[in-house]
Amino acid sequence: MRAQKWLLRSSVVAASAAVALVAGSLPASAATLSTTGASGRTKYFENGTYLLYAHDPLTDGHCARWQVNTGSGWSYTGDSACSSTEILAGIAQSGSSVRICRTGVGNCSGSVKL
Repeated sequence: MRAQKWLLRSSVVAASAAVALVAGSLPASAATLSTTGASGRTKYFENGTYLLYAHDPLTDGHCARWQVNTGSGWSYTGDSACSSTEILAGIAQSGSSVRICRTGVGNCSGSVKL
């Protein structure tokens, strides 16, 4: 009986450790960023690649667009989102920083490192 309890407890501890190890090794799955009008979210896809979704519900002629910084400054990437319908607007790689901006206005959100 004592051996069975020890075996059960050991199995539970080992299973918990395995779950913690796997959860700790997964990349961040999402971040949501926004600024006046523009908003976007990132979603981990696979192999260090993140999908960048965006939308801009304001109808003033400006659009949401992602900027990426891989270490040499900020540059626009992907497509502009000019309506309240969310679109897949670009991709970015793990290790880069991203932020969502409004084209023509120049206001950008804070950044997040993928």
